[in-house]
This record gives sequence, structure tokens and C-alpha cells, in this order.
Amino acid sequence: MQKIDSLVVAAMEVAQIPVSLKTLQAFLPRDHVFLELWPQVAEQSILHPLQALNVVERLDHVLQQQLPGDVIECGVFQGVTSVLLAKLLDIRKSDKRLLLFDSFKGLPAPDRQADTSMRFQQGAWAASRQQVEALLAQHGVQQRCALFEGWFSETLPTLDAAQKFCFAYVDADLHASTVDCLQQLWPRMETNAVAVFDDYHHPSGGVRTALDAWVGNTGELVHVGPASQCYVIRGVHAGEGGFASLRLPVAGQRDIAISVDSLRSNQLFCALVRKRLEHLRALEAQLGQFAGLLQQRV
Repeated sequence: MQKIDSLVVAAMEVAQIPVSLKTLQAFLPRDHVFLELWPQVAEQSILHPLQALNVVERLDHVLQQQLPGDVIECGVFQGVTSVLLAKLLDIRKSDKRLLLFDSFKGLPAPDRQADTSMRFQQGAWAASRQQVEALLAQHGVQQRCALFEGWFSETLPTLDAAQKFCFAYVDADLHASTVDCLQQLWPRMETNAVAVFDDYHHPSGGVRTALDAWVGNTGELVHVGPASQCYVIRGVHAGEGGFASLRLPVAGQRDIAISVDSLRSNQLFCALVRKRLEHLRALEAQLGQFAGLLQQRV
């Protein structure tokens, strides 16, 4: 358990470190598609570059596998990640649709027993449909995207019975909203489809408790991602797919299995962890000197 907690701390701490395009170029292959995409949205995105990179790489891997099904994003906010997804589909010459779901009036009322952070308030993180449509049009991707307005509990059940997905990006923030997405999307996810979840490590706890309860029942493997993210590959359990895994006890339910392989192989993430550690050690030394001054008598 202590190893897992340390990993979560590391995953969140790297989000405190700015990452420039020059740094990305130093760690990514010259022809990496993210180096083409990120400069187009970097100034507009609230995602850390590592988060955006994770989303792009997960979808790109799915596209390379040529899995059937469309792409869905639940929780669009201003539409910047939608642009990234749509432009990647364009670059790969995919005919997949991008379905975008959002209330366009912010978050629903949180359940404070499940969602403890005041960062997630009713009405927070709101962007209008017109704002999102304008951004999609600005980047020339509006024709690929279909927008669905309303609460997830109301709009997701209206999907056509035959609708399937190869990739989902779920940025639902709250416990109940994440449960709505899992219940409605999971039966529509193809085998080996990927779902990326934001805020899994967030101290508010709602996303994590929802997903942990879900995979506790399905037995599927949770892949720890950078910053607050994780992802799950539909139908892949511990001991499958060549992934190393650890068992994580969860109070009141079955253990879950997690993998850190994607972080272990991410050279940029590992470099940022080392950089953050150096900064914290220097800060500790400075605080120690200051504490010593406070103890001296004049």
C-alpha cells in the first residue's frame, strides 16, 4: 500500500512542473504525432502536457490496432481536448466519429460523502455550447464532431443500441457522473478498447471510488497514468496483455489490480519525478536552515 501511495504522490507532483515544447522535443521521437498536435492547443489547454500526451498516445494505439467503434468524450469543458482527439483522427485518416457529451452548464450537485473537494462545486467548470462549437470551427474539425447536451444520466442512455466505442475519455469529476459513464459506456466498449479517466488520483475521491468499485467487480486492470489520470483496457485483467501488476486492497470491496508499466517506460515522466525530487530536497534544506535561525536567541 505504501508503494502505491508513493506512486500517486509522484504522479501528482509532476503536474507541478511546467514542460516546454523544447523539453517534449528532447524526449519524444522527432516524428511523434504529439509534437505536431500540442503546439496548436497548448496555450488554450488546462491539461498538463503529460496528460494530453497520455490521451493522444492511448487513442493513437487504438487506431493502430484498427479496433471498430467510434470515439467519445464525456466532459468537454471548453473543447480543447476534443480538438486534440479530432485532429489525431484527421491525421490518421480515420472515418471514426467523435461524440462529445457535456451539460454545457457545469457540474451537477456533488455528493459530499463521495466528492469531498470544494474544487468541484455545482455549476463549476462550465463552458457554453457556442464556445465549444466556435473552437471546433476555429480548428476546422466541427464536421467530425457530434455534440450531445445534457446530464450524462439523461443523454448517454439515448445512444443507438448498436453504437460501439474503441476509445473513451472520461472527465466527469464526480462520483455519480463517473458511475453514469461506466454503466452506459462499458457495454458499448469493444474488447481492447481504452477508457482514460481524469481525476482518478484527485483527493476529492469520487472518481477513484467509482472506478475502483467497478473494476473490483470486473477484475480489469487499472493502468496508473501521469498527474491525475488512469486508463483501463476493456477486457484485460491482471496477468494478461504482458503487463506487470500489483494487488491493491480497497476497503469494503474486492482488491483491485493496478499496473505502472506505462509510467515506468515514460522517460519524460521519470525525468520530471527526479527534477521534482531535487527541488523538494533543496526546499527541505532551505526550510531546515530557516528553522535553525528561528531557534537562535538574539
